[in-house]
Amino acid sequence: TAKNLEEATHATVAAIAADNVSYVELRFAPPLHTRGGLTIHEVLDAVVRGLEAGISEFPIKVNLIISAMRHHSESANLALVEQIKTYNHPFIVGFDFAGDEKPDANKEIGTVVAAAKNANLQLTLHSGECNCPHNVVDAIHLGATRIGHGVAIQNDKSVRDLCRDRNVLLEVAPTSNVQTHAVASLADYPLRLFLDENVPCSVNTDNRTVSNTTLSREYQLMAEHCNLTYAEMKKLNMDAMAHSFATSEVKESIRE
Repeated sequence: TAKNLEEATHATVAAIAADNVSYVELRFAPPLHTRGGLTIHEVLDAVVRGLEAGISEFPIKVNLIISAMRHHSESANLALVEQIKTYNHPFIVGFDFAGDEKPDANKEIGTVVAAAKNANLQLTLHSGECNCPHNVVDAIHLGATRIGHGVAIQNDKSVRDLCRDRNVLLEVAPTSNVQTHAVASLADYPLRLFLDENVPCSVNTDNRTVSNTTLSREYQLMAEHCNLTYAEMKKLNMDAMAHSFATSEVKESIRE
């Protein structure tokens, strides 16, 4: 219901603010919330109300990334883009594709991605979470400036080089990546490899509830298992803001 969505959004912002996060981009798939009879615009209205309540209450800035689902039809995802375009809210800054990552997942979404870009949405794509580093290459060619997960490129230096040379950021999520078996263990986590090769990264929670984690905990785990230093934590945060979908004014205020 709209009330559920509003309250859940507000609670999410409150929990993230309690972890001392000053900027966050929340992503969700509005069509998954229409089964009770809400329209896409009603779903967005409820989430925006929750965001506005959280922003007014806590010292945090929040934007939204809308996720299309890979198992939904092209026509359904094109309709989603059109709904976002007509809704035209400044909180909605980015577009993503999530869901089951098949070996050629990004060869099937070009039409929807082009529509999203034409709607002035910035692009991040879940890619390279499975053992498919070539999906990251396809995502970059589609125009993604960030990659959701991307840890599969630990096995392909040419793709790591491409991410570095194109300044494409990996949104790594350590706990989640171990839980989904994208990475065998935290001891094997490739963040150190990415840092040593200057591949842009940001550390993320993926899903705070499913993974039962916070951003602080993810940094702590990387300090323990990847020898992450305080200076590197700062760089990761600065790189995250540089690659964020925020306005230049918000980027500068958060960096300061």
